[in-house]
Amino acid sequence: MALVRCSSLCRGLGVQRQALLGCRAVLGGVARPCSGPGKELGSNITRREQQQQKGQDSGATYGRIGRAGLTDHKVNKLERYILVWGGKFKSLDEVPVFVSQDTIERARNKARIKVNLMMVAATLVGCLVMIYSGKMARDAGESVVKMNQDWHKKINEEYRKSIDKKEE
Repeated sequence: MALVRCSSLCRGLGVQRQALLGCRAVLGGVARPCSGPGKELGSNITRREQQQQKGQDSGATYGRIGRAGLTDHKVNKLERYILVWGGKFKSLDEVPVFVSQDTIERARNKARIKVNLMMVAATLVGCLVMIYSGKMARDAGESVVKMNQDWHKKINEEYRKSIDKKEE
């Protein structure tokens, strides 16, 4: 079963039938030709080549074969921004309708890394601000223990006043 999927994948990537049949000796003679996304049984040319021979524009169809054998991906609005932000294209107008999945994945990875670095920078800035404010509070004589004692004094005074009002 895995070999059938492998042979279909190899055909989709443009591997010739002879190469697949050459694998039969290595895999114990279980390789068998099957129809896959790139070729039909008994055919040595791909469907894309057939469409080009007929004069059809294969670029207008979704799922065409792109660079490195990956099917092309239709780019949505967010991915356009990611491609521009990642430096692959200069402006949103330059981004094509179809981009290879490899390009999309690289742009997403770059964006993910940039966002993580921004979060690290924001965390460091937040830590430095808290260190500075803690030192300023220390110099002013404030501490957590003193704030707790003041809060308890305030609560106890309010409680005593409420009890005195009830007794009257």
